[in-house]
Amino acid sequence: MTASPPSETACSPDPPPSRRLVAALHACQVHVWAPLFRKWTLKSRSITLSSEFLSWLQTDGVILPPSVELSSTGHERTQHEDGEDDWEIEWQRRVEKESICSSYSSSSFPAFEAALTEAIAELGGAVVPKLNWSVPRDAAWVNGGTIKCETAGDVMLLLKSSDRMQNDLDRLEELQQIVTPSSALSSALQPVLTLRKWAYFHPSMHFRCFVRRSVLCAVSQREPSAFYPFLADEIPRLRTLLHTFFLLHITPILTTSLPSLFEEEGEKQVGVTVCVDVYVDRQGRIWVLDLAPWGPPTDALLFAWGGTKAWEGGRLEVPLVADDESEVGAEDEGGEGIVVRVVDGEEVRVLPDPWASCRVPLDLHGCVGLGGEAGPEGMLTGGLDMEAIMRATMEERSRRGREVRSESSGMEEEDKEDEEELRGGNNEEEDEDTRKEKEEEEEEELGEVRGK
Repeated sequence: MTASPPSETACSPDPPPSRRLVAALHACQVHVWAPLFRKWTLKSRSITLSSEFLSWLQTDGVILPPSVELSSTGHERTQHEDGEDDWEIEWQRRVEKESICSSYSSSSFPAFEAALTEAIAELGGAVVPKLNWSVPRDAAWVNGGTIKCETAGDVMLLLKSSDRMQNDLDRLEELQQIVTPSSALSSALQPVLTLRKWAYFHPSMHFRCFVRRSVLCAVSQREPSAFYPFLADEIPRLRTLLHTFFLLHITPILTTSLPSLFEEEGEKQVGVTVCVDVYVDRQGRIWVLDLAPWGPPTDALLFAWGGTKAWEGGRLEVPLVADDESEVGAEDEGGEGIVVRVVDGEEVRVLPDPWASCRVPLDLHGCVGLGGEAGPEGMLTGGLDMEAIMRATMEERSRRGREVRSESSGMEEEDKEDEEELRGGNNEEEDEDTRKEKEEEEEEELGEVRGK
């Protein structure tokens, strides 16, 4: 959900998590809440990560085990425009890969790779990987512009390339320092990879719902960087659908199964308080996609958080506010009091895209022939072919090597020319001295002749 878990976009620096927030973060781990909403969420499989794999995940560099395969490079050998086979490049690539991996012979995880392959097959052949709170969306560019994974190699590539995965691991370490080591909560805060069945959800019908004291009080468009003209007319229908769904299904499950999300007032529990991401399909069916604690670092999207601390002493101290700074309440008025905000181009305008910085690196922009098509200003508009990128990288290295050799030979030639010029200049000076000596000798001989 977030760049710093569990929301998609990081807010201002996170306050140190209280024990209450730690409990809320535990409840919002995907492998904890997903089984509770099995009827209304995507099918998933969870895999506990070994210490060896975590060590590999946290080392520098993106070096995959030699045994894995990537769906983006699983095509046959190609030919260049001049008709020459690229076997030489393939051979060079294989030699480089073997030489690099030779020093990382321990970076092989056959049991983990087998578990990934088995889970992918069970989930229909395509999955989305997710650590405790986050999806490696920031690394989608390296996987052809998608987080859809079809092989174990795709999963490992995304995990290894994503900063958000490291954020989750850092957050887990931070939480472990707060809870009692021998407590049940400590053992429940361990790195877990969850593979979720791949499904395409159109971003226009993806919403974040804010539940305060067991009542749905606000709904925000999940992608505030886009404008969908039809959404404003859908607000009454969305309000009714979501109110009914939360009243009949979500709130009862949260209340009975996730007590750590309860807000307290004194010694009294006053209801569940949490953020829930959902998707509304064409048939009006609602899918639960994610859970996140109320307050920072969860992104409020088209709303805003009105405070700086959350879960202070068991009581929620962060109100949800609209643009006019009016607090969004939790009064239950049969759904009529739910505040639904979408980008309408007038009162609510498009916000900057928080993922604009998580795209193809600048040095790859305009590289036509890497599996994408040239768009405006020469940028790529399609997916990336990792094999083509590798080939282009090696060709670029060869070109730079030729340039360096050419510059070196050019400098040598210039040095030779300078030496020759210097030598030529010395020869001219020597010739001038010899000529003067001969003239003086001739004048002396002429003088002697005249004297005689």
